[in-house]
Amino acid sequence: MTAAPHLAPKIRNRILGLLSLIAALLIMAGTSWRLAWLIDSRMLRAQGEQAAVDLDQELTRLRFFPRVLAEDPRLEAALSRGFPADILAANQTLARITEQSGAAFSFLMDTEGYTVAASNYDQPSSFIDKN
Repeated sequence: MTAAPHLAPKIRNRILGLLSLIAALLIMAGTSWRLAWLIDSRMLRAQGEQAAVDLDQELTRLRFFPRVLAEDPRLEAALSRGFPADILAANQTLARITEQSGAAFSFLMDTEGYTVAASNYDQPSSFIDKN
């Protein structure tokens, strides 16, 4: 029985050491997770801010677009008369203005939501005749 009192402190010290190691590892893991979360949230915030700046620049660059299109008599003719020649002229006008502006596409819709003319009129993915 003399060995038992000496063995108990050794086992207790090992258990305490193991528990301390586990606690330290948990603290390190929690700190690492928190740091990664902060970095991710800062990166997401920065990406969101950059996306907002990019969108604002794109909107500023294209702000003239609706005004120019609204004043074009070829587009008005396509909507009011709708003759094939008027629609072709509107398609070509939209294609030219879209290319010059750097926009992806543009299209002209009537009051019912029907696409009368589009910048992509000559492509399989044309918006023409779509509602």
